[in-house]
Amino acid sequence: MDLHDSSTQSIPKKQLEDAIADNLDIIEEGLRLIGRQVHLPGVGYIDILAYDKNNTPVAIEVKNGAADDSMLTQILAYMSALRRREGRNPRGIIVAEEFTEKLQQAAELLDNLKLVRITARITIEKLEET
Repeated sequence: MDLHDSSTQSIPKKQLEDAIADNLDIIEEGLRLIGRQVHLPGVGYIDILAYDKNNTPVAIEVKNGAADDSMLTQILAYMSALRRREGRNPRGIIVAEEFTEKLQQAAELLDNLKLVRITARITIEKLEET
């Protein structure tokens, strides 16, 4: 007889973003938070904008679950808009639980893009009453 039921769920994206924004050193040492949901007209909203230890702008996109190659188009558009706005070449980081093979292959060619795998789960257990 099983003494408890267990369910593991992905953390909602907003909570994952909150945790990452509050702990940017987990992603990369020296990152400083500049803003969240930063609007880039005509392109969209960057989940997290930071500057690295060299004062380079870094666009961070967060995905709970698996990130695919559509995330690459999204982050590159943000990076392009940031370059126009900031006047210097930014970097990009995609944070996700998993990455498709296609995204990993494409990212290998880009020196200013990094993929960071993160595992975050909430486990809820309900113990049976005896």
